[in-house]
Amino acid sequence: QIKPLMISHTKLSENKARRKKELEKENIKRILRDNEAESIAIILFSEIDLKHDGVIDISELKWFFKKHKDDMDVKIGDSFIEEAFSVIDSDNSNAIDLKKMKAFIKAMFQAQLDKLAYTD
Repeated sequence: QIKPLMISHTKLSENKARRKKELEKENIKRILRDNEAESIAIILFSEIDLKHDGVIDISELKWFFKKHKDDMDVKIGDSFIEEAFSVIDSDNSNAIDLKKMKAFIKAMFQAQLDKLAYTD
């Protein structure tokens, strides 16, 4: 009788994990559909743009990551920040404007959604 309980518990765990994944996918789809990704980008951009000049430079991005280092699960070094900056700065102008930030945030949510769909 122990064996059926274990199978039942395993199936419950699998169903719970599957449901959690489905909820995460639905939340990301809603974020993308309802333009919440743009709102997130605007809020993030406003916090990082310290000079309030409409663009983010590398020093502002480094400041942001250093400010929030205790909120992150992993240590983020300057080389990671510089690489992230170059990815977001798609035209290599050494500046991230709001349009680039919006595109990057949307792409990040889409990548997460694709990853979840791929692991089905």
